Amino acid sequence: MAEQNQEQEKDNFWLIIGLIIAAAVVGVILLKKAETSSVPYQAWEEVRKEEMGKK
Repeated sequence: MAEQNQEQEKDNFWLIIGLIIAAAVVGVILLKKAETSSVPYQAWEEVRKEEMGKK
C-alpha cells in the first residue's frame, strides 16, 4: 500500500513539473505577442531581418 502511495506521489511530482513548464512556455509566448503587438508589423519584420543578418 505504501509503495502505491509513493508511486502516486512521483506521478504527481512530474505532473506538477510538466504544468509549470507548460505555463512558462505559454507565458513567454503571450509576453512576446504583447511585446510585438505594440510595434507595427512592418517595423517588426525589418528588425527581425536585421537580427537574422547579425547571426
